[in-house]
Amino acid sequence: MAEIKSTLDLVMERTKHLQLSESERKEHQAKETKARLRGMVQRLQDGIYTEEQFADEYARLKSDGGRSDDADLISECVGRLSLSGDNRAVLSALKSASGSVDKSMEAVIAAFQDSYQQRYLRCEKRLREQYAAQYGISGTAFTPNPDRDSQWRSDAEALHRAFRKALDEAAG
Repeated sequence: MAEIKSTLDLVMERTKHLQLSESERKEHQAKETKARLRGMVQRLQDGIYTEEQFADEYARLKSDGGRSDDADLISECVGRLSLSGDNRAVLSALKSASGSVDKSMEAVIAAFQDSYQQRYLRCEKRLREQYAAQYGISGTAFTPNPDRDSQWRSDAEALHRAFRKALDEAAG
């Protein structure tokens, strides 16, 4: 009777003579490290990891990968910083990488978040006044949604672009 082979067995059998070059091996390891790092930062943001657990896991990742620089973590964290969200977890990840968060980066985040909040509230007020005048809708039960306003979306988009640019400059 014929032996039934799994897909994995067939693949292994057909590729047993193939070998990765050193550059391919390093590239694969770098991709794997970035994916693990992305997952670790996400778990920290989700509250699954504490700051200490993250720091321990990051130290283990650095020793396993043989990497001494923190460029991947910094890049991942800067990409996750948000104007409208809570950045504490991401900043703690950055802190565990470099020992401290650059004050210029904190200043950029604070300034842009403040500007974002002020603009959001102004847009909300403008929409309240517009709906009151146009449709007679007013009162405490009515809460306009600036995210559906095209003017606000373009404003927020421009603010996000400026925020990213300022962060990139601060991250150096």
